[in-house]
Amino acid sequence: MNQEKSEDLLLRYLDGTTSESEQVELQNLLTENSVLEKAQKDFTQIRSMLSEREKPSFGPFFAERVLNRIRTMQNEVEYQLFSFFKKYQIIALSILVGLLVLNIVMADSLSLKSILGFDETESDLVQIDLYNDIIQ
Repeated sequence: MNQEKSEDLLLRYLDGTTSESEQVELQNLLTENSVLEKAQKDFTQIRSMLSEREKPSFGPFFAERVLNRIRTMQNEVEYQLFSFFKKYQIIALSILVGLLVLNIVMADSLSLKSILGFDETESDLVQIDLYNDIIQ
């Protein structure tokens, strides 16, 4: 068995995923191969050092802090959008009020149609009588 396959067998043994026949084969390889025996000691030592090491942590209340930060950023963005469009809403409303005042001042009479800019005479309107076309 080559070195790569024997190391793979060793790692599977350390993970606990080998069959009994593979375990016997590995024990025979370990007695015959001093390099593989050294690799087993190294892997075992590395695994024990990793298991003793403190697991990394983000600290207490990490999830709450992240969610709080997201909510804060969301509120900031909403406020910025609202204030951005609020400026233009005020400008648009001012223009509409200005046009309405201009129409009131320029209107011939104070009727609603003349204030909104509709012509009160019906002579300019084209009337289509569909029923007359059908009857004739």
